Order: sequence, then structure tokens, then C-alpha cells
Amino acid sequence: MPTLPMHLALVAAAWLTGALSLSATAPGAPDLALLTGPPATESMTVEAPSASPPTEKPGLASTPLPRLARIQGRVVDEETGVGVEAVTIELRETERVQVSGAGGRFAFDRIPPGDYVLGVTHLAYTSVSVPISITETDAIYQVEIRIAPEAIALEPLVVEVRRAGIQGTDRDRIEWMGVVGLGTSFDRAAIDASGAIRVSHLISRIPGVQLRTMSGRTFGSELRLVPQQDCAPSVYIDGIRSPLFGASVDDLVSLGEVESMEVYRRLSELPGEFADDVARRCGAVIIATRRGWQPGEVFGWRRMVVLTGFVTVSYLLGAATR
Repeated sequence: MPTLPMHLALVAAAWLTGALSLSATAPGAPDLALLTGPPATESMTVEAPSASPPTEKPGLASTPLPRLARIQGRVVDEETGVGVEAVTIELRETERVQVSGAGGRFAFDRIPPGDYVLGVTHLAYTSVSVPISITETDAIYQVEIRIAPEAIALEPLVVEVRRAGIQGTDRDRIEWMGVVGLGTSFDRAAIDASGAIRVSHLISRIPGVQLRTMSGRTFGSELRLVPQQDCAPSVYIDGIRSPLFGASVDDLVSLGEVESMEVYRRLSELPGEFADDVARRCGAVIIATRRGWQPGEVFGWRRMVVLTGFVTVSYLLGAATR
């Protein structure tokens, strides 16, 4: 069923009850005139909804934040006036900490009004506490803190010197090489347990090492740690290289004088401080002697002869090159 718009339905109802008549006041122009009649028993008021004021959404409009103060300054040496770096400055009431940079400069931002204490510490200077009151916002407070140098008290240092036995560096190296499995080493206990009578005899028990009798000699043997190279190894005694010059290692030291001994056959296992040209090709024997040990064992006129020959050869070579 078709329906009329609301305003036309109201007009039609008024006309049917005789409260409204239609008259033409001008040709073609209809006019609506209210006629006198019985008063309406009911009235209807239609009010347009009033526009509510716009509400402010959170986050769109922000309240201006208060402008806070700034503390900035320098920490300087009291005697020289030079800025001190690496000084720790603590704003204690806030638990904020700064470390002074170049020229001893530091700064704290956004400090609200109040009373504060700057705690200043440095290892080489006396510690100081500086009170400061912030009474104004949007202000910069300049501070210069002077600190005095202070001697650092240390515990007494005790130095112990041991002459006998393996030195610290030798022991550390032997232990490390044993851990990583490089080279072969003997300490004094292993030497005593071996039953060997000469250094060369003990070394020859290492797999791959060859011991050759020296031609024309009834005593002394040549070691070959790397047989394919057919050359004598480099020998170090107490950290000093001792060239053999055709002699045997037994001519340089007796087994009773040895505190520890290390044998390195390959370049890959050779300690860097002993990697000379000969050791790189022929291996190295590193011996630490028992310092202060004076048994009746043969110190060896042989060692004296070898050392004397070494000095003589060195002198002749030096004279030939002049």
C-alpha cells in the first residue's frame, strides 16, 4: 500500500477535520490558510537535535610540558686547571650518572626544581660532593668542580727469586705443549726414571729419532730429529742457542745437569722463540739446566773445547769479512 510523506499526511488530516481549508490567492498559487475551529486537544513539538560541542580526543591535544633546568660544567685539576676526563659524576637524588668527556665536560638535562648533590669520584683524585639548588626552570646552571690529585695506596709487593729448577716460562710452555700434544718433553723425574746415561740416548728413545755414531770418535753420537733432512738439530741451553759445529749434544751438557728437556721435530710444533733457520729444517732440542747444581759429574772439558772452538771460528769469520 502506498504511503504519504509525513507533512502531507498532517495536512490531509487537518483538512478532513475542518481545521484547514484551501484557497487560491493568486492564479496558480495555492495557499494554505488555517481556519478557526476547535482548538487542538493535542499538540506535537518537534525539536531539532542540538549539536553537541566537539569532544577532545585523547592524544590529539597535549598540555605543554614544563621547561626543566639543565646542569652543565667541567671537572678540572685543582693544581693545573686542566680538565680531567673519565671522572664519574653522580646526581645522587636521581641516581643519574655521567662520565666527563674531553676537557672534563659533563651535563645533566631535564632537572626539576629541588636540592641536589653532585658526587664526583676518580681513581687518582680525591672524591668531592658538591651541593646545588635548582630554583628556576628553563635555566642552565654552570658548575666548575675542582679536584685534587691523590696518591694511590697499593699493597706491598713481594718479589720471590728462585734460581733452581725450571723457570716459570719454561714450565708454562712445557705444560701447554703437553696439553695440545706438541713435541716431547722430559722433566727431572722422567729423566731419573728413564735410566739413560746421556742426553742423546734419552732423545733417541723418541719414535722417529735416529742416533748415529760420529765417525772417528769412540764417544758421542749425532742426533737426527728429521732423518730425511740429514742435519743436526738446533740446540738451546738455558735459552741460548749453542751451535754444535760437528760436536755432539753430549759435549755441551751432561744428563745429570738437565732439569728439563723439550724435543720438537716438526716446524708445525716448534715454539716461535726457537724457530731459527736450522730448527725449521732439522728440529730443536731445548734444555734447561739445574742451576747451582755441582755434582762430581764431568762438566766436561769437551764443552770447554766446543765453546772455545765456537768463539775462535766466530772471530776468524769476522776477521775474514773486514
